Amino acid sequence: MKRCLSCGHTFKVEAEDEIEKGEGEGVGIEVLPGKMQEEDVIAMENTELAMEPVATFVSKRENECDPATRDVMEDLVKGLSMQLWSVDMLQEKKVTETQFDRLFADYSNRLKPSLERRNEMLEEARDLEPLENELNEARLSLEELEMRRKIRDVSDEEYRSKMPAIKWDIGHYEEGLRVKKAKITFLHDLKSVLSEDEIADTQEKAEKCIRMLDNEDDSWEASAKTISKVKDALKDVQDCFESFGYSLTG
Repeated sequence: MKRCLSCGHTFKVEAEDEIEKGEGEGVGIEVLPGKMQEEDVIAMENTELAMEPVATFVSKRENECDPATRDVMEDLVKGLSMQLWSVDMLQEKKVTETQFDRLFADYSNRLKPSLERRNEMLEEARDLEPLENELNEARLSLEELEMRRKIRDVSDEEYRSKMPAIKWDIGHYEEGLRVKKAKITFLHDLKSVLSEDEIADTQEKAEKCIRMLDNEDDSWEASAKTISKVKDALKDVQDCFESFGYSLTG
């Protein structure tokens, strides 16, 4: 992985590219110099977009959530970053409108499913009542067993046979609640997968795109249809930030 000195994003570099460099030579990263040809776009799409500015995920709560939850958050942030990157490339005239349409559609198709899945996971995690009811019932059962033992309504043998299973249930329900609450925290916090600097950088890029579209200056060489599409997508980006508690200003 290499980091671009101009934009700070991280890029994938094939191992053989590094081997071919002589001793003392660095591996340079040039982000889409000038206009891309159509075959370049196709090659990028077929090689997992090796030059994408992939976010550096720094999950500080890696052990507090399952891999599927972490994957959804990382996919969401990557889709968000890619959308903003493609808009920036269009505005800087480093891609044609046709090339932009293909890239932008791909990135939009990544962001929306991830955001929907994240919201589904949040809804599932917030459904705590069934586990809380089971936990309360198990605790009541233990209290009842303890009380009946004190008044000699159950024998020591019966107490010893029932008590381990009830305590296991209590521990099981407590752990289930802990996992769900940790998932809620993870899915609500962008810092679960991005550093504060990366969040600020992404937020700044989104605000820059919004300002440019609001102004609609001469730097845009795109059709009204494409600009309308970008505006709709940036509204999704704005909603995404707001769902994490961040506001964007144009």
